[in-house]
Amino acid sequence: MPAPKPTCSELMRWLKFNLGSLGALTGTDQRALSAAAHIIELYAVSRDAHALVAFQHVVLAMQPKTREFAYHAIAHSMEWDDRLRVWVRAGLPDIAITRDPSVESKAS
Repeated sequence: MPAPKPTCSELMRWLKFNLGSLGALTGTDQRALSAAAHIIELYAVSRDAHALVAFQHVVLAMQPKTREFAYHAIAHSMEWDDRLRVWVRAGLPDIAITRDPSVESKAS
């Protein structure tokens, strides 16, 4: 049985499918987003508060306008409804959500 692919290897394709364009991401943002996805995967299986601290620091390394991608990436390893709870528990500042695929998919 082949080893599962790392979370980050599917993340960009998954985000693009759910959100559309990822054009605002710089190389630094992409690296931080990839790290954030791995950290959330760890949090999803461990519920360790230290993982949320790491998530906060990595997300804050992203440009403010690209942090929404990290918010939605929470649902890649968890559920759409977990995003706000995890974001708040990580101590991250409020962000303006410009696209919400969880709402759009429920409306269909």
